[in-house]
Amino acid sequence: MKQPRYYFSNLRRTGRYVNRWDLLTLVIILSLLFLLASGASQMAAPYQIGQAIPITLNPLALPHYAIRTMLRLFIALMISFVNLYFWCMGGEK
Repeated sequence: MKQPRYYFSNLRRTGRYVNRWDLLTLVIILSLLFLLASGASQMAAPYQIGQAIPITLNPLALPHYAIRTMLRLFIALMISFVNLYFWCMGGEK
């Protein structure tokens, strides 16, 4: 007799419902997406050379600064990967 290919003991009970960990994961992922979108919209604001940038030392503003810093870091990392790819392709020829 061939065994079924699922790993749970009772597929009817486990595959039908969403548990609290699924909901927590969904909330965390949606929160991260929202924070990344708000940070990206703040980075896309126009800037004129010589314009003063308001910087505050309020601890409530620190997460916004951290998000924008991480976005800049990942943008630089992606640019670095693209640059590396093209240099490797050029060196291969």
